[in-house]
Amino acid sequence: GVDLSVGTVQALSCIKGAKYSSCINADEFNKTIGAEFLHDVTPIAFNIQMRPLKPSITFSKGFGSPELNALKEDKVIQLSSEFPSVHTADGKVLGGIMLAKLRLTDTAQGTNSRGKGKGKSPTFQLEVKWTSRDGTNCREIVPVILPGC
Repeated sequence: GVDLSVGTVQALSCIKGAKYSSCINADEFNKTIGAEFLHDVTPIAFNIQMRPLKPSITFSKGFGSPELNALKEDKVIQLSSEFPSVHTADGKVLGGIMLAKLRLTDTAQGTNSRGKGKGKSPTFQLEVKWTSRDGTNCREIVPVILPGC
């Protein structure tokens, strides 16, 4: 997989239920197959969508997965599937972080278009929808506070 183009890796990673990984040597391959195999072949969620429930907030960039890396300015983040993260013996998560950069427009409370300004820190609710492994449609609304804006 090391010789695949970035576009090919992104296309493979965006397939529902698919996960792309690469190994640089036999030891890494054995570790991945031995310790992390079940995490890599058992998605925990499909058709994941995240959207701010405030019209003045959009996602401007994403980091941490090929689908997020390809994100352009949008109101919704969509991921085809997500997999569980591997934990160390002491319970720490290895990797598994995804980040999204938000754009706050002039109508956002107490902010200008870059999120800076006087007033209290903007808050909004983030709606997250997904389909579980058993086909159940799930939905959560979580509060988000943007400190220091």
